[in-house]
Amino acid sequence: MSANPKLTATFKLLFKLLLTAAALFIAFRKIEIGKTIQIVQEASVVYLLIGLLLYMISKILSSIRLKYFFDAEKIQIDHISNLKLYCIGMFYNLFLPGGIGGDGYKAFYMKKNFNGSMKKILLAIFLDRVSGMLALTFFCCLFFLLTLADISLFANIIAGITLILIFPVSYGITLLFLKLHAIYFIRTSLYSIVVQGIQSLAALVIFVSINLQDSYLVYINLFLVSSIFAAIPFTIGGIGARELAFVLAAEFIGIDIDMAIAFSILFFLINVISSLPGIFIRLSPNKQIKPQGLQLSQ
Repeated sequence: MSANPKLTATFKLLFKLLLTAAALFIAFRKIEIGKTIQIVQEASVVYLLIGLLLYMISKILSSIRLKYFFDAEKIQIDHISNLKLYCIGMFYNLFLPGGIGGDGYKAFYMKKNFNGSMKKILLAIFLDRVSGMLALTFFCCLFFLLTLADISLFANIIAGITLILIFPVSYGITLLFLKLHAIYFIRTSLYSIVVQGIQSLAALVIFVSINLQDSYLVYINLFLVSSIFAAIPFTIGGIGARELAFVLAAEFIGIDIDMAIAFSILFFLINVISSLPGIFIRLSPNKQIKPQGLQLSQ
């Protein structure tokens, strides 16, 4: 007898809630809560607004990158319609992670309304995620070599090899198994690098807003590593995962954990604000993406 889908979904949500609570508990018991709250309260609003603007720009560029993956699969969608779907997906990813999720919403909407191939839709969305992760890994290795090279020779070798080979190897795999996407590989990879670069700049601005006195490069590197943690869907909307990554890093390199957690809170708030347009698009009387704006080639 097959498992009840609703029961399975409920169990997964409860499990994620448990992991989220555990991660937050571990993280927040390591900090001085009063000091962390004070850091958040005293953050420069001007710099935070700049960080918000940079983050939103990175998300717009991410939506353009996603369109190239749709183009490779012959899924014809204009930029405005794609951006609308992307914004709704951002909202769903953050606020409804236990249900359909942002990627699931995009795939479901396109399949239901335009009767396209779910396999092609999901492949395009998945490859978009992979492209972003490749750039994230690239930057993690780069900043590791720039800031933490004295930790381990073996780690340096691994980071250096990964830095050099990650994109060539990925292109080779794409050329062998996903030829339709090979033509867009350089373009999507450049978009991913620019997106991650802008998000790193946004992180830098947020660290400036809280008057961080330590090495900015070290903290940006930790932000990149924590982004990998947050991308793994074992907590609700990545909540707790980023904080846990900072706590684990503090055990090894002695960062100011109060500053790191304050940054994490502010970054989450920026993520929330940047996701809000999605709900307005979703609830707007004119939110329906018009057929001429979204068509799938058969």
